[in-house]
Amino acid sequence: SFRRPTMLYLLLLSIPSIVSLPLLHHINIDGFIFCPDGTGPERVTVVITEGNENEELFRKVFKPADEYCLTVDDFVDVKTSNPAITLYAHCVSGQKDCTYHTKHSIPTGFFDNPVPFRPTFNATAADLNACNAV
Repeated sequence: SFRRPTMLYLLLLSIPSIVSLPLLHHINIDGFIFCPDGTGPERVTVVITEGNENEELFRKVFKPADEYCLTVDDFVDVKTSNPAITLYAHCVSGQKDCTYHTKHSIPTGFFDNPVPFRPTFNATAADLNACNAV
């Protein structure tokens, strides 16, 4: 009968550390990305650039795509005052391997904001005509 309260006490002690963990490395960017057929992409590539420039400051590939999210730690080396994010959705539809992309400006101060920036991307049926074979 002594073990039970001790285990409960240890569990209660561990809860504050579990709760505070996401605050230390909070998620800055996540979102939902869909291919034209409504399914999720095979993989997602995230590229951060300086505004409309083409110079890449950061690139990360998520495979499986449902693990797509970026944290503060991902941006340690990204030095820019005007970041933009380009999302590439790599979709497989029938025999075609297609890549669709969309670009978003990242809101000012998002690094300090505990609420994630969620750029969503839903490739539409119209995008099928712009399918790039990879």
